[in-house]
Amino acid sequence: PMILTSHGPCVANGIPTSVRRRSLAPPRAAAQAATSSRTSLGGSATAGLALFHALRRRTKHRAAARLTRRSAAQPIFCSALSSQGDWRAAVAELVAEATYQLQRHSSHRPWDFAVVNVSGHDDVSVADVTTTLDRSLGTDGACVGAAVNGCSGPGTDHQRHSHSGSPVIQLVAVQLPAPRHQGRDWGNELRRAACNTAKPFFVGQAELQRISGLVCQLQGRTRVQGAQESALPRAWRQFLGVADNDDRPNGILLFIDPLASKYVVGSVLSALDLAFPTAVKCGAVCADLLPSRKRLSVAAREQQNDADPLAAGVAGILLPPDMSIHSMVSMGSCRVGPELRVTSADGQIIKQMQFDDDKEAHPAVEMLQEVSKQATPLQQLLIERSGFLLGLEAPKPLDPEKSKVYDDVWGSSERAPSYTALRRQANSCDWLLRSLEPLPGGSVVIRRDNLKRVPPRVGPAWLRCQLHVFNERKGKQELELMLQRYMGARMTIPVPVGAPFGAVVFTCHSWCANDGEEVGVAEVSKAFPPIPVVTVNCCGEVAQPGIALGGVDQKRTTVQGHTATCCFFSYERRPKK
Repeated sequence: PMILTSHGPCVANGIPTSVRRRSLAPPRAAAQAATSSRTSLGGSATAGLALFHALRRRTKHRAAARLTRRSAAQPIFCSALSSQGDWRAAVAELVAEATYQLQRHSSHRPWDFAVVNVSGHDDVSVADVTTTLDRSLGTDGACVGAAVNGCSGPGTDHQRHSHSGSPVIQLVAVQLPAPRHQGRDWGNELRRAACNTAKPFFVGQAELQRISGLVCQLQGRTRVQGAQESALPRAWRQFLGVADNDDRPNGILLFIDPLASKYVVGSVLSALDLAFPTAVKCGAVCADLLPSRKRLSVAAREQQNDADPLAAGVAGILLPPDMSIHSMVSMGSCRVGPELRVTSADGQIIKQMQFDDDKEAHPAVEMLQEVSKQATPLQQLLIERSGFLLGLEAPKPLDPEKSKVYDDVWGSSERAPSYTALRRQANSCDWLLRSLEPLPGGSVVIRRDNLKRVPPRVGPAWLRCQLHVFNERKGKQELELMLQRYMGARMTIPVPVGAPFGAVVFTCHSWCANDGEEVGVAEVSKAFPPIPVVTVNCCGEVAQPGIALGGVDQKRTTVQGHTATCCFFSYERRPKK
C-alpha cells in the first residue's frame, strides 16, 4: 500500500507551499505495514485492512466537519417564554435559555437582535425589562420591547404554553451565520460586516422634525449633485443609518404605540415604503395601557439621557440584508351581502352608503339593516353575536414618479380610472377590516381609520367597501388556503432559499375568543414541520395586504384588524452588489 505523509513544507509543481496534508496512517504503523507486506502475504492483507480503516476514519471525519460547517451556516432562532411572577426571575430564566441555545449550536457570538413581549407585569416598565435583556444578551441596543395582550409559544421547559392576562415575558432572539472572509480586502470585509447588522430605530414627533431638516438640506444639494431620487427617501435612509452604497434590507419589524397620532403613523409607514420599497414591513400595535405607562421601548434609545420616556411613536428594527421577511394576512371573517359604496363621509364618520346598482344614497344604519335582512340565518346569528365589520379597499402602491392624479399622497397628471374599470376590480381586492359602531343620527363610526373627505375634490365620488362578519370556521379555512398560496409564491424568489427558520403569528383579540387555543400554530406547523412558531395577541397587525415576499413585492404597508398575520423569517444570502 502507498502511505502519503508530509510533515513541514513541501513542493508541488515547483512551487513551495506550507500546506500540511493529513496522513492516512501514523508513520510507525505505515512502516510496519510496509515491512510486513514484503515478507508475507498475511502482512499484505493486514496492511490493506489498515488502509481500509484509515480511509473509513477519514471519510467519517470529513462528513462530521461538513455537517458542522452546514449547521454553522444556518441561523439560530430562540423563542422562550417565562411565566414567573417576579420579572427579575423571568428575565434570568430567559437569559439562561438563550445561553443554552448558543452553547447547543457551539456559537460564541452574541445575538444579533431580540424582541421582547411583556404582558401582565404591572409592577415593572417595559423599558426596564428591555434594557436588562439587552445587556444580558449582548444585542448592543438592537432589542425592542412591546406591551401586548397575551402571547404563547415554547417555554423554558420546551413545552408550549399559552397565557392571556397572566404575567408573562416572551423572548424572540435571532443570530445569523458569521460572514465568510473572502480575499484580503479587510476594509471591505469590515464594511460588509457593519452593514450586515440589525439597526433599531424609534420615530416620534421630535424625530419627524429632525428628518424634515434633513430633507431641506438634501433638497438644497440636489441641483449640485444632480440626484434623480427624491430627497425624502434619501433623508430617511440617512436617518436610519443606511448609506447609499449599502445593501437594502429585505425586512423591517414594526411596533406602533396606540397613543401615537395618525399623522405620525401614516408618515412613518409611507416614508418607509418609499425608502425601502421591496422590504416587507410586519409587526403589531401594542396593548392599550394607561397614558402614564410605557408601551414601547428601544434599548438603543433608552441609553440616551435626553430622550422623552413617554413619547409615543413607531419603533422597529431594520433586519440584516441576508435575512428576509415573508408576510401573509388571513382574515377571520366572511363576506355578507353585495359590495357597497360610501358616498358621504367625514373623517371616521360614515353618513351615507348605497348599493352598486342604486341611484340614490341612504343613511348608513339603514343600509346595515337592509343587508342584515338579506343575510342567511347563520350569518344573522353571527351578526347578532359580534356585529358587522366594514372592509375598506386597500390603498394602491405609492407613485414616486407622480404619474397618477388619484394617488392620495402625490397626485399628478394622469386621469383617474373610470367607474367601469373600478367595478372590474371588485374580485381582486384585499379588504382592510374595521369595527363599526352606530350613531344616533343614522351614521356609523369606524375605528382606527380616517376616510378624510368623501367625495374628494379629485377622483371618484365614492369609496368601495364590503360588509363582513366574524366567522372562526371560515377564518381557519382561509388561513389554510393562504398558506397554500404562500408556498406557491415562494417559487418566485430569485435566489435559492430553504424553509423559514422561524415564524411569528400576530392575532387580533377576536381570534382569541376560545381560551387555550392558539391561532395558526397547527396550520403553520403542518406546512413547515421543523420551525418554531410564536403567537402574539395584539390590538392590530401591521403588514402589507395579502402575501408579500421580501426583496420581491412592492406594496403599501397598512394597519390591519381582525386578521391573523403570519411573519416568516427566511435566510437568503443574496449576491453582493
